[in-house]
Amino acid sequence: MTRLMGFGTRNVTDNIIRPFVSNAGGKFHEKLEQVQPLLKTKYLSFSMKDREKWYKEKNDIVVCGILRGTERLIKEAEQRNINYYYFDHAYFYRADAHKYHSILNERFYRIVVNGQQLNTMTRLNEEDYKRIAKYEKKVPIPVPDYIDIKKDGYILICPPTPYVCNFYGISGPAAWLKEKTEVLIKNTDREIKVREKTSKESLDEQIAGAWAVVTCQSTVAIKAIMSGVPSFCDEMSSAKPLSLTDLSQIEHPKRPSLLEIKNYKNNLLANQFSMTEISKGLVFDWLNRLQESRFHVK
Repeated sequence: MTRLMGFGTRNVTDNIIRPFVSNAGGKFHEKLEQVQPLLKTKYLSFSMKDREKWYKEKNDIVVCGILRGTERLIKEAEQRNINYYYFDHAYFYRADAHKYHSILNERFYRIVVNGQQLNTMTRLNEEDYKRIAKYEKKVPIPVPDYIDIKKDGYILICPPTPYVCNFYGISGPAAWLKEKTEVLIKNTDREIKVREKTSKESLDEQIAGAWAVVTCQSTVAIKAIMSGVPSFCDEMSSAKPLSLTDLSQIEHPKRPSLLEIKNYKNNLLANQFSMTEISKGLVFDWLNRLQESRFHVK
C-alpha cells in the first residue's frame, strides 16, 4: 500500500495539510525551520537517502503551494510518475492570509491531484451536490441570468506573478505579457488593458467593461466566466473547461451556456474543502473518487 508523505514549509500551511496526511495514515515531514519563499526547506526526517527510497517506492506526496522547495518536490514527482496532492487557496469563498470566511466562519482550500489547478471537469454525485448546497444556502454564488453579448469592450490581460513564472518555466511576467500582446495586436484592434497584481482598480468593474479576459492561470478568469465575460487562458488554468487557449480567436471567443457555467461552478465547489472537513478526515477518499482520472498511477 502506498504511504502518503506530507512536507511542511511554514506553520500556517502545515496546519492545513498535516491532518490530511495523518488521517490518511501517512507521515508528515516537519521542517527544520521556516525559510524565505525562494529557498528550499530542509527536513530532519527526509534526507537524500530518503529521497532515493521515495523514488523507488513511489509514495504519494502532499504539499501546499509552489514555494520553499515544494516546487522541486512537485517536479520530481512529475518526472517519476508519482502522484501528488496539491493544496492552495480555494476557487470560491477565498479569504486572504488564510483567514476565516466572514459569513461561513470556515477556511477553504482547493486540492488537486497531480496539478495546481483543476483544469478538467469531474463527475459529481448526489453527495457532492449536498455539500455544495450546504455552503451555497448561506452564501450563494450567482450564475448570470443571461449572457450579454456585447460588441464593444477592451481586452483585460492579467500577467502571472514571478513565482508562477518560475514554476512553469516562463521567462517572466514581462515576457509572458509581450508574447500574448503581440498575438492580440495581430488579431484585434481593441484596446488592451493590463491589470497588474498590485492594481487598486475594481476588478469587478474592469471585468464588466471587458470584451474578454486573458490570463495565465489566475483565478481572475473564474470571476470573468461567472460574470459572463469570455476567457482566454493557458493550458494549466482552472478556467480551461470554459475558455479558449488560442488567442488568435480573440474576436471569436467561447461563449458557454448558462447551464455550462452552473456546472463549471459546481465542479470547482465540489473540489474545494473546508478546514473542518480536512481535519475530520473526510476528504482523502472523497477527493480520490472525484479526481481519479487525473491519477498517473493506478
